[in-house]
Amino acid sequence: LIKSGAVVATSPAKPLADLPLPTQHSKSGALLGAHMRSTEGSSAESALMNGVHTVQLIPVELIDPNPLAPRAVYTPEMIQARADDLKTQGQHDPIHVTPNPTKPGRYIICDGWTRVQACLVHGVLKSLRAEIHPGLSNVDSAIFGYQQNEGRKQHCDLDRAMFFEKLKATGLTAVQVSTLTGIPENRLSM
Repeated sequence: LIKSGAVVATSPAKPLADLPLPTQHSKSGALLGAHMRSTEGSSAESALMNGVHTVQLIPVELIDPNPLAPRAVYTPEMIQARADDLKTQGQHDPIHVTPNPTKPGRYIICDGWTRVQACLVHGVLKSLRAEIHPGLSNVDSAIFGYQQNEGRKQHCDLDRAMFFEKLKATGLTAVQVSTLTGIPENRLSM
């Protein structure tokens, strides 16, 4: 599909074995990023614990793909449709990013990669409004994106299967992937 141009894929920025593992998760599998465990009493921690994150305009060329992206299937039609929506309606919701720990001043996408691609490919917007989630590991940010994508019609079983394989390639067990995604372990292979 990629060779034929029917699907646009992004490749990981680093080998999967080099990626940090998730920091902490609740028993229900809900994400609890490393930023939640910063020094007690700091104003940044207080803002994060209250669900307040920094939102700012970020140039799209400063946004990197997540090497563990929860979606792999991006058709040219899907990107064009998102570009058309951005042209006619503007940006309704912010994308979600985390600072890139290896490239200061750059960000890794958590959720909103289709909008970033629409801007990069079609030149719709030079910057996007982004909510910044500091301190997330690649796995944490990928799980965040996965949880957002689960409610979207474009998210398909192929995306899920490829995402689960990426998580397993980081060293996570099927039990851990099941806990993080909420998919029973006996259904992961399906």
